Amino acid sequence: MEETKYVKYMSDNFRAQRHDFMNYFQILYGYIQLGKINEANEYIKGIMELNKNMSKAYSISLLKVSILLDKMVREFSDIDCIVELDIKKYTDYTLRMVDNEDDIVNLLGKIFAYYMEREEAYKDKIHIKIEEFEDRISFLFVGEDNIAEVLEETRGFNFEIVEEGTGFTFTYVNPIDILEEE
Repeated sequence: MEETKYVKYMSDNFRAQRHDFMNYFQILYGYIQLGKINEANEYIKGIMELNKNMSKAYSISLLKVSILLDKMVREFSDIDCIVELDIKKYTDYTLRMVDNEDDIVNLLGKIFAYYMEREEAYKDKIHIKIEEFEDRISFLFVGEDNIAEVLEETRGFNFEIVEEGTGFTFTYVNPIDILEEE
């Protein structure tokens, strides 16, 4: 049953990606049809930057976390907000499963919902520093945005407010290493 839920999750996310990419091509096609070559070139440059940032998300060994980050990069780009990922990896694994991956995804989802639902105008950028180790993954949301109120709602969860922003760490529960880098 768990495998079926995972396959459905993956399928839904890949379908959403395909939909987004088809929209990119339709907009580009429209620019070309209208003879707006400069706009088409700028649009292509923007999509290339977006894809570079999205590809960073897949350097993390937790696939559900990678997919969520990819999705957020795309969704926030639709409202002209850049989700900038700075990822450092200190493990040789490209794919792992951990029992608490859904907890990580759920908390990140709440944080992104907080950013999406804010009443004040969106900022130009959400900067996230991510470090992945053999036994844990840490996230630092850089800047003055106070995601601490979102984190405080999560009972039993430790976070730290530092000069650079708000950070938190998940220790992996029962990691299963599936694929090691070659």
